[in-house]
Amino acid sequence: MATLRVKDQGAGPRIYARWRDGSRYVERLLGPGWLVRVDDAGAKPNGKTIGDWRERRGRPAEGFLTVDAATQAVPAAIEAWRETSELDETQATATRLRAQSARAGAAGATARRRSRRHLRPGGGSLVLAPARREADQGVEPP
Repeated sequence: MATLRVKDQGAGPRIYARWRDGSRYVERLLGPGWLVRVDDAGAKPNGKTIGDWRERRGRPAEGFLTVDAATQAVPAAIEAWRETSELDETQATATRLRAQSARAGAAGATARRRSRRHLRPGGGSLVLAPARREADQGVEPP
């Protein structure tokens, strides 16, 4: 279930829908609201309210939402968010898998380097052995 919220950040009242998805809250803008403060003279008597905001008198201007119109827009906003969040999750999964693959490849290279190390006879120090000895490649040593 979503709730309607109104925020006024200088551009007039904007209506937002807010709902929970799993363990987090999601809030999306629905549009500008045909609203005024409850105490304002332009408020519709007995009009519907969202928090401290009440519907204005008169017919809403083009592009503005009433409380009823905002309520009807909520399912579309949730569906649009789900579609984009599924794409985001797919992209995040692909990125995570590429990163894991790169780390696994780098770890494999490190393991190969370690496996080629051996103790030099008498010296006791670690030396990186050649990837393939000349004898393994069919070339006679000089």
